[in-house]
Parts: sequence; structure tokens; C-alpha cells
Amino acid sequence: MMVNNDKRDLSFYVILFLGFIIFLQNAWVPGFFHDGLLYSSFGKNAAEKGHWLIPHLSQLQYPRFDQHPPFLFILEGLFFKIFGSDFLQARLFAGLWGIGILTVFYRSIAAIVHRQFAFIASLFLLLIPFFFKKVRFPNLDIPLTLCLMWGLLIYFRHYQNKFCEKKPFLLIGLLFGLGLLIKGPFALILPFLMALHLLLTKNVKVLLTPRPWLGLILGLSLFALWPLALFLKGDFIIFTNYMEAQVFRTIITGRDTQQAVNYFQYLMDLFKANPVWTLLIIFGIGQKELRSNSFFRFSLLCFLGMLIPLSLMKFKYSNYLIPLMPFFALTAAMTCLRQSAVWAPKILLKLQVFALALALAFIIFPIGSKVRRDPSLNLVSEIIEREKLPVKKVINLASAYPYWSLVSYMQFRLNLEVEQKNEIEMVDGKILIIANEDYYQKTETLQSMRLLLKEKGRVFLIGP
Repeated sequence: MMVNNDKRDLSFYVILFLGFIIFLQNAWVPGFFHDGLLYSSFGKNAAEKGHWLIPHLSQLQYPRFDQHPPFLFILEGLFFKIFGSDFLQARLFAGLWGIGILTVFYRSIAAIVHRQFAFIASLFLLLIPFFFKKVRFPNLDIPLTLCLMWGLLIYFRHYQNKFCEKKPFLLIGLLFGLGLLIKGPFALILPFLMALHLLLTKNVKVLLTPRPWLGLILGLSLFALWPLALFLKGDFIIFTNYMEAQVFRTIITGRDTQQAVNYFQYLMDLFKANPVWTLLIIFGIGQKELRSNSFFRFSLLCFLGMLIPLSLMKFKYSNYLIPLMPFFALTAAMTCLRQSAVWAPKILLKLQVFALALALAFIIFPIGSKVRRDPSLNLVSEIIEREKLPVKKVINLASAYPYWSLVSYMQFRLNLEVEQKNEIEMVDGKILIIANEDYYQKTETLQSMRLLLKEKGRVFLIGP
């Protein structure tokens, strides 16, 4: 119902090609944001050590992770089990969710409006740096975005068809359940926005039929499989810890933050990140013709319906804005709706040339091939791997290296435990020691060890 099967739709394939270039450019380069390393480690430990139901990082850090449901890490583990687990495979796993968003976004809008506008709107989405940067490493927000966006666009098509079909609410319920399994309470925004739209369009009578409720029950039932599995395994405490951390501590108490609530922080973040799109939305709201367009009103409702509740929360985190990015782009693009039929063919030809030139540039020139995140850890890891050094664990002396970046990197790449210590002590087996250079110069024990790397005031040593 949402798919346009016309193989001559060249603009769709150009958008996909450009998405592959942007999302997966130099995907083999080591290093990414430490959340990505953490989630990749969960997937790797599921595939290699069997930690499927309760994610596991190491014996010292997150031995029984209870901050998120394990569903995405299970999918990641299955992917790693088939294709291996390295930076390339981790980025491929993340990038495929981004490609899924582009595919659903384009096909759905093409069915609702027309191809030319779907092409323009997809470009608007691809040109949001905050969005495409997030697609380039494993995270929970991009898969959640796919579920929420897809469910809402299916709903609007169902609304266009006067709710005459039986299956859409079950499909929406399935996506709602998957969203809950990916990131819990945030997925509740899907039924909330649907109910709000029904209320505003005076279609409340739809809620008196069993179909939306069957979809809701299906979604909640899917989510209930996780606590049920924990209960049967005797680990229900994981679920109660999760509810306390995510529902009570984050949503209700705002993680005990003492700062005054800045209700305009997210709006200012959007404006700083993409001022043109933000101004286009403001311009579109002022246009009477657009305000009379049901798809514009729905897109604006979805955008504001996510932005406003998030802005009211005490705890603010930029990643929470990711699920509203498709509707941010769509609402801004609606201001170009009338011109899209004329602009799309002209832009398409130029974009084909640009996408091909961009792909060749990345192939021929070493653009983006330099390791920029945790370069020192990459160099040390390469030495350990190349020389097959029998390192047993890592010691981070006096917090010489950012803790979680170090822990996640060493677990994902080398499967090594990290200990935080303030003083050096004798240990059994070879260890990798990271220390500040001043500490190193004053300590004879460290000076007797093999120096692997000295960089930015830190030293990396192998001992004893």
C-alpha cells in the first residue's frame, strides 16, 4: 500500500545511491562515538558469548545491562554472527536502518503526493547533518525513527482512504511494538499522535471501532514478551530496574537535574543546526494555502507533537530529537510543494552528476579516511593486533583517558577489561597501561616498561 513499484522511478534510485555514499562513506575506518561502541559491544557479546536476553559489556562494566531493552542488540548480534563484528560491519548495520528510513520516506510520500515532491523532501532529509551523522554508527534512535515514521505515514494513508481497510492498524501496532522493544516509552508518541490527529480531524468515532485497539494490544503484547522472558528466566529485576531508570528517573524526575527547565532549548538547537529548514517551517505556517493542506497539517502535527512534549521534559538530550527529523524535513519541504514538479527534473540531472562525482572522489582521494576518533587507541590496538601481544587487561591510571570511551573501545575491538586505578601495582600477565606523561616520568616502574605510544600528554605502555 505504501510502495511504488515503478522501476522507471530514477529519482528514487538516485536518492538511495546518495544515501549509501553519505551513510557508508569510508565505513571501514575505525572509531566512532562511544555510545556506538557500547551498543556494538553488546551485539558482539551476544553473537560470541551468548548474552542475548541480558546485554553484557564486561565483568567490571555493565555485566547485566538494564538501561534499554535487548531487542536491537539481538538483531545486531545476529548480523554480526553472519557477517563478522568489526567497525565495517557495525557501520553497515547502522547504515541499513538509515537506508530503510530513506526508502519508506520516499515511497510513502510518493504515494501520498507525487514522486517529484518525494524527491525534494528526501533531499531535505539527507541535507540534515545531525541526521546523517547519527546514521553512521550503531544507536537506538535511528531504528526507533524508522518505526515511528513508518507507522505515522501508514496511518495518514489510512486516513486518506477514509479508514476503509482492515490491516493498517495491525501494521501500525506491529511497528509500535517494535518501537517499544527498541527504546521503550518514547514509542508511545505513535498512538498519542494518531489519537490527537483523530481528535483534531473529528474522527474520534474511529476509536469506537475495535481495529485501533487491536493494533495497540498487539504492540503492547510484543513489548510484554521481553519482561515475560526475563520472568521465566528468573531475571525480572532487570525489567524493574529498567522501569525505574527510564520511566521514573528520566521521564518523571529528569534524572534529578537541578537546572531550571529551558523550554526553548530544543527549538534553539534545531535553529542552530538547520536554520533554513526552521525558517521555512515558520514561513509555511503563515501560508493560508499550506495550512489548508491536510498533509502539511499532519506533518506539522507530528513535528510539534514530538517537539513540545520533549521540550517540557526536565532532562534534555540532543539524541531525543532524531525521531522528529523526518517530519522536520517534510514540513520544511512542504513549502516547496507547488514548485517541486518543476524543480525535481532539473535537480535530478545535476544530482546524478554530483552523486557520481562524490562517489569517485571518495574512491580516488583519501577523503574521510583518517582516524579522527580515539586515534591513539587505534594505533595501540594495531600494534597489539599486529604483534599478537598477549595483553590480559587495560589499566587506566589516574583517569588518563576518558573512561567510557576507553572501556567501550577496548571491549569492542580487543575484548579487554579496563580497570581504573590511581597507583600502579604488580599484576600477573601482560597489561596495557595508560598514564599521563608527568606520572610516567616520575615513576620508575613505568619507565621500565615498553613504550608503545606517546601522544597528547599520554603514554601507552606494555608491561610488566
